[in-house]
Amino acid sequence: MACARCGTVVPPLPFATYSDLIGSRTPLRPGMKAMIGGTVFWAVGLVRYTERDDDSVSLWEEWVLVADDGDERWLEYDEGKWTLYEKIAPLSAAQTDSGRYGAFNAETGTSTVESVSGEIPYPVAPGDRVGYAERSRASDGCTYSVETDLGSGVSEWFRGRHLDDRAVFTLFDLRHLLAAEDQREQALRDRRIFGLLLLVLSLVSMVFCAAGQSAGHIVAKDTVMASQIGEGGLRQGPYPLNSAGRVHRLSVSTSLASTSMWVQAVVENEEAGALFDTEGEFWDESGSDSEGPWHEYSLESRQEFRLERAGNIYVRLFADPEASAANSPVSFKVEENVLYPIPPLILGIVLLPVGLVFLVRSSPTIAARAWEGMTSRK
Repeated sequence: MACARCGTVVPPLPFATYSDLIGSRTPLRPGMKAMIGGTVFWAVGLVRYTERDDDSVSLWEEWVLVADDGDERWLEYDEGKWTLYEKIAPLSAAQTDSGRYGAFNAETGTSTVESVSGEIPYPVAPGDRVGYAERSRASDGCTYSVETDLGSGVSEWFRGRHLDDRAVFTLFDLRHLLAAEDQREQALRDRRIFGLLLLVLSLVSMVFCAAGQSAGHIVAKDTVMASQIGEGGLRQGPYPLNSAGRVHRLSVSTSLASTSMWVQAVVENEEAGALFDTEGEFWDESGSDSEGPWHEYSLESRQEFRLERAGNIYVRLFADPEASAANSPVSFKVEENVLYPIPPLILGIVLLPVGLVFLVRSSPTIAARAWEGMTSRK
């Protein structure tokens, strides 16, 4: 085997196996040097494992790292995640249950060596089967694993520390990948800022939508009794509306007690031509049931409108009350220059999911957890 940096040919190790038939899914190559805890380790070989579970097949890689003094580390790459393992003394049952290693959640399985590349300083060959039990400890974030060679029956314990891409690239001094990682993180930060900006704009739009329900400048307001409204209605006015093309609002309401009444308010021009209207079947009901007393009602209707040209308007009221509502009040109100709530509402509804998408895409960890949560429910 030759060093990837200097081309020096090193003698084969006792249990060396070599194959050029596979390539790593990682940027690592045999002969690369890693600085771990102040010690130089060399990537001497790659072992690829598979595990079959029903109809699915899992595949992961394990780089074998060896120091000049023979010390070993194993760098696992599984589903885009890195874990650096070192060999430790076997743990007792008390330690793995509730001792100094804390509470564990175990994951067990059996993997098969699919292929071997490079020079591995111990016997390993395609087809070897390894049983494992991994236990994650929440207090230090490490993974503790016991692996058993099903051929020889020998078991070994390992402790793994999870690394991100930047940490691995730093260990191997892969500066060009670190620069690319800087660019990627900057792009994620830009997405995050843009997503937050969209969420703020969505919130502002919602506030404008709520403000659209507030009062504008009142130009007309009056209250009459339902009994005063004849079959032809009751015309009130004139009222000046001086803003053409702006949004105005017509409201009509009443006050009832256990009865109902149909009411309509119509905005008319000087020639008694109808321009806009709002109406409602108003009612008030109360009673009690097994959950206690209740009171329900609908007593107001409103409509926004625009005028093509400024001028005087009139309001004509119509009412069809029940006998018990004949003496109920009917009120109307005309407001000018109100905020129209629909455009900011639509804008807020559109910006909210877009902003959330940018935030999720800017946080791979959140996206991965969301995907794991969705797939775990299937």
